[in-house]
Amino acid sequence: MKKGIILCADDFGMSDSVNHAIIELIELGRLSATSCMTTMPNWQSAAHLLKNSQSSQAAIGLHFNLTEGEHSQPLNRLIVQSLSSKINTDHIVMTLRQQLDAFENTLGYAPTFVDGHQHVHAFPGIRTAIMTELQQRYGDNQPWVRDPITPLTGHDSLLKAVIIRTLQFGFRHSLNKHTHTNNSFAGLYSLTPEADFPAMMVQWLSQLSHGGLIMCHPASETSQDEHAQARIREYQYLASDQFGDTLDQLNINLVNHPSDTTASHKG
Repeated sequence: MKKGIILCADDFGMSDSVNHAIIELIELGRLSATSCMTTMPNWQSAAHLLKNSQSSQAAIGLHFNLTEGEHSQPLNRLIVQSLSSKINTDHIVMTLRQQLDAFENTLGYAPTFVDGHQHVHAFPGIRTAIMTELQQRYGDNQPWVRDPITPLTGHDSLLKAVIIRTLQFGFRHSLNKHTHTNNSFAGLYSLTPEADFPAMMVQWLSQLSHGGLIMCHPASETSQDEHAQARIREYQYLASDQFGDTLDQLNINLVNHPSDTTASHKG
């Protein structure tokens, strides 16, 4: 039996270079999910692009955002508020509702899953508000939710991994009984130009268990986004024959749900 792995591109809606790269990779069968930033200025055009693409085999989720764009706040401040139990949960719920409304009103359906930009959905205080709202809004048909249970090895960002693990601690206990989630996670690294993304990807695919999730951040060669060189390198590798051969050699199916065994990889 092949191992099913979710390969999810974050940040859809951030820029044209990110959007076009993600659409191309989905249509090539090299991604099985993408999460959308509905707060970005060009969200409407990004959603139109997604609706007109051959993306039906991919999971389309909400990339819950508190730290990027208009009305955002610095990540460090959010971390301090979260760890000191000073999160304004009313603001979190209002913001989540606005982003879910923007997703549903534009695409015409509910998100398949929810995750968070810079993993904010898993922070203490924030995660409880999110789970409560998802239960109230969707009942037993709520989206699956990403668990950023970041390993301490297999990448070049130990300090970042420790911080995420600290903030993520207890996340699974906050999940509703009907909420599906990934059972393992990878994709964290420095996003520097010299990072060996292909080698790390092979290691992640090899080590994750069935139902695991790998996040990525591709963008096309025109990218002027933050971490542009790393994003371009991700896109080039994921679109390559080398990556397709790696999926075949490791007996990997790219799937769009933590419990799915149906392949979306086209080779």
